[in-house]
Amino acid sequence: MDKLIVTGIDIGHNSLKAVVLKPIGDQYALLGYKEILLKEGIVAENNTINHQEIVKTLKQMKKELPFGAKRVAISVPDNSVISKKLQIEQSL
Repeated sequence: MDKLIVTGIDIGHNSLKAVVLKPIGDQYALLGYKEILLKEGIVAENNTINHQEIVKTLKQMKKELPFGAKRVAISVPDNSVISKKLQIEQSL
């Protein structure tokens, strides 16, 4: 398996999407694409209600994509991400 192959996963409100990409020169070749619609009630107001169903759907998606890539990039909605700026003393 090519170590450069990357799977991109988008966890959205209504579906999970994935692409499998392979770099060829300065471009990428699309090796596979899959979208699975989520059942209503799995994600509500940006909170996962039933994370086991998300895991089950991700496992299904993995079986249906052409490669089991070891490199994965994940996208989640902005308002689902928590970030915080920290100021640390220079002497630490």
